[in-house]
Amino acid sequence: MYRRNHDLAPEVRTLASEVFNRSWQFVERDPVLAGEDRQGMQEQLATLILLLMKGGDKNPVVLANKAIGTVRQQCATRRAQLSLDEVA
Repeated sequence: MYRRNHDLAPEVRTLASEVFNRSWQFVERDPVLAGEDRQGMQEQLATLILLLMKGGDKNPVVLANKAIGTVRQQCATRRAQLSLDEVA
């Protein structure tokens, strides 16, 4: 899943991997995210999942949905900023 997951407890690593795999299935096929850097999105998704898990949530579906939504929102914000930069 993510290079730094070796520092995590086994149960946290297992949950994080499950959530990542579930989330990535949607992210890699999402037409809104087409053209985005694949490796960058994987790293972003993994980081978000770990951050969300630190908040105490253990439900894989909830974690996956929050991570997917955040990746989409951040990509949209980045694209909007690039568009504004092109206009300026």
